[in-house]
Amino acid sequence: MSVINKMLRDLDKRQQQPGQQPAATAAAQMPSSGIGLWWLVIIMVALLLAVIVAFAWQLNSDKPVLQPQVNSAQPASPELEPTAAVNDGTAATATALYSVTPAVSPQNSPTVPAEVVDDDRQLQTEPTSTSAELNTLEVRSEAEQPPIIEKTTTPTVAAEQSPQVSQSTESPKSEQMSVEQVQLSPNELAEKKYQAALDSLQKERPDSAEQLFKDALALNPEHIQARSRLAALWYGRGNGGEALQVLARGVALLPQQPDWRLLQARIQRALSDDNAALASLQQVSVAVAQMPDVFILRATLAQQLGQYQQALQDYQRLHQWQPDDARWLLGAGVASEYLEQPDSALSYYQRGLAARELSQSLQQFMQQRVQQLEEQGE
Repeated sequence: MSVINKMLRDLDKRQQQPGQQPAATAAAQMPSSGIGLWWLVIIMVALLLAVIVAFAWQLNSDKPVLQPQVNSAQPASPELEPTAAVNDGTAATATALYSVTPAVSPQNSPTVPAEVVDDDRQLQTEPTSTSAELNTLEVRSEAEQPPIIEKTTTPTVAAEQSPQVSQSTESPKSEQMSVEQVQLSPNELAEKKYQAALDSLQKERPDSAEQLFKDALALNPEHIQARSRLAALWYGRGNGGEALQVLARGVALLPQQPDWRLLQARIQRALSDDNAALASLQQVSVAVAQMPDVFILRATLAQQLGQYQQALQDYQRLHQWQPDDARWLLGAGVASEYLEQPDSALSYYQRGLAARELSQSLQQFMQQRVQQLEEQGE
């Protein structure tokens, strides 16, 4: 650029010195001065372009090719291949590293590792104005080639393993999709509520148990244990009237249910309503072996209320169930005396004295009754 500026300055000096040339020569050159000036400008522009092209070619020829061909979909341009600035071995290695493109589509091409990109950016930002620095860059590129080989092979391994990872992550989803939900029936849900209520009772949470018993009965009004437990819970809190209402609603559904009838009679007797208790038990039709407590309580209530025939029948059934128990023979003998059947009463007392496991008080009572009946018979 300094040569061109010098030529321009000389030209200006020549044009500013008209006295040094003959008048005829100046007159002869005046017609062609405009044309010569344009040719001079064209020559200078051509020289300038030639200098720029030569300088750019020098830079491109001295700079080593260090950037990999990241775009795997387009073929590498010949202008980007290694040139004579590096030796033959370095050029062959660089070509093998950066010109090999994986045979995959652009969407599935492996991503260049971040370490390789950082090294390339660092090399691009370094100055390249002197040959010494270029040599340093060439040495660095040769020294970093082995790690680059390891880094470029890493995405290939990751690409091969990625389908296996996706299969392993999709397998739990398929298993979850195959799980079928089983809808429970109202009776099954009621049973679950009942079990939860029992657990609440064990944990001393009666309020929670009460609500769970109610939920169970809402799902299955004929749940025997849930209704019995709820009535007993309310009676234990001193709310006998509410307990009887719960049992009454159950008896309306199942009039012959012995558990509800027995609990109803016990609460009624505890509330001093013996007549209602006996009436509740008289509606029960069950075998003595299945519900002996019904017969025991009914016989006791009948004898206290003067219904000796009912008491005698129940004691006779209990004696048939347990022949060796003297209590049933004693009860039958007392009922027979009130029914004015002394012979039957004497027979029951005598058989009771022969029974085993007889307490001393019962033995004394029956001996007195045997002695008195025998005296009356004489």
